[in-house]
Amino acid sequence: MRKKGYTVAAILCIFLLLCGTVRVAAATSSAKEPTEYVDDFANALPPELSDVGDAIKEGKLSEISDMAFLSSFLFDSLGNGLSSLRGQFSTLLLLLLLIALSASVKPEGKSGNAVELGVIIVAATVLYRSLYTVTVRVGAYLDDLCFLANTAMPVMSVLQTAGGNITGAAVGANGMSYFLLLLENLCRSVLLPLTNVSFGFVAVDALGRELSVGGILKTVRHLYMSILGFFSTLLCASLGMQNALSTASDSLLFKGARYAVGNLIPVVGGVVSNTLQTAAASILMLKQSVGVGCAVAILLLTLPLFLELFLTRTLISLSAGVSEMMDAPRANTLFVNLRGIYDMLIAMTLLPSLIFLFLAALFARTACAAA
Repeated sequence: MRKKGYTVAAILCIFLLLCGTVRVAAATSSAKEPTEYVDDFANALPPELSDVGDAIKEGKLSEISDMAFLSSFLFDSLGNGLSSLRGQFSTLLLLLLLIALSASVKPEGKSGNAVELGVIIVAATVLYRSLYTVTVRVGAYLDDLCFLANTAMPVMSVLQTAGGNITGAAVGANGMSYFLLLLENLCRSVLLPLTNVSFGFVAVDALGRELSVGGILKTVRHLYMSILGFFSTLLCASLGMQNALSTASDSLLFKGARYAVGNLIPVVGGVVSNTLQTAAASILMLKQSVGVGCAVAILLLTLPLFLELFLTRTLISLSAGVSEMMDAPRANTLFVNLRGIYDMLIAMTLLPSLIFLFLAALFARTACAAA
């Protein structure tokens, strides 16, 4: 009897230690509740995402995540993007008129080449100024994405641990760390140098007929985008597999302990099991609020910049087509290669946001092991 009593006491102690993750393991030195971490996350969002923060705190995420709100935001962003591109459209139109004028009145011989080169230099200078402005905006967007990830990471770890997903919390924190590593090293740190070098190749390829570096530019661009896509795919695949294994492991641990206590101490085991399920349901609701909030925040950050880049790329493509119709090969080379740089900027914008969306969806969909 005494041995049986010791066994029951030992199993009960182990189970209570495991159950303690629902409340105790989530606490830090400041002894915060999980809801307080969620409120801190909502308050830490930048001013442009204040609607998301208010929705998280008030439990109204369904209002800003439905199709009506997102469609309205999309059309508003599209209208703002078109309005902001009026100046660039006028600039491109003037450049095309200048190119057409130089092509129609261009004298023969060296003076004609000098006029054409002068027009291309002016066009390249104007286009680089616009490209630099867009590049700075992409850099600010990547900084905002990095700040959002750094803000969400501790909250996700706390809620994972509070729900009993101890291994899952470590996997999630590790995955977010790798995401930040990819974001800072493969996107943010190389953004401006890569853009400047690429535009240098664009200018050289447009100005020099004997020296063509367009092939080098395409190789560099394709190599970078391939590396970025490879590491993004590898990160998502690794996190998906590790999350599945950690969820199964944590769930098995809690189910085994709950089964043992329920059989040895039926009344106490049933009470503890019901308490765990209630607490786990609350934690799951908080997890889904943070996960959906992150997803909506990413969309609200990404859509305006993506539309601006896409519309600018469309204008560049139209300019390339018009310059080809005017039989201006140098201008056509300039616009075609510049379009490739905007393709690279779009990839830098979309790939990190898609990875972050995957992480947020993975976090929100992971069931609590203590349930």
